[in-house]
Amino acid sequence: MAVNHGLWNGVPDFDAATQLVAGRVEIRGGWSDQTIPRGSYFPMCSMNLAWRREFTPAMYFLLMGRDYPFDRFGDIWAGVLAKRVADHLGLAMNSGRPAVSHERASNVFANLAKESRGLEVNETFWRAVDSVVLTAESVAGAYGQLAERLPLEGERFGQLRRAMRTWADLFGE
Repeated sequence: MAVNHGLWNGVPDFDAATQLVAGRVEIRGGWSDQTIPRGSYFPMCSMNLAWRREFTPAMYFLLMGRDYPFDRFGDIWAGVLAKRVADHLGLAMNSGRPAVSHERASNVFANLAKESRGLEVNETFWRAVDSVVLTAESVAGAYGQLAERLPLEGERFGQLRRAMRTWADLFGE
């Protein structure tokens, strides 16, 4: 297994839109482990996450925050990219145990403002990642190919691809 994505009990870490609809529903009880099927993605959260050292080149959390048009998608989009690399190399990603306690949700309205610009892109990001043909036989090589070939246009995505390439280059081939 390349990555283990643990979950949480208590207050879920929903995106703002879901939080507005679902309210503050608490999650109680245990989680079962599930290997994410090949070709499927999931909303990876960085709050309870572990990975094998050799998979680190695929675990870059993307540029987000006030200096970028997108925020709060860094771990989710990192998960999509990492899952694509794992699938290409025949590695597994698991979601489930262990669960940690999560006791409070962040401000839903602040999150909605941060997330709003990325919502539309989030719905198509995985398709762009899926369209990249990977041939590399290493984690760093496959991630580098995603950085070079990700078909997203605009200055910010060019900046993102350069940051991804810089990250991949840290690990060599």
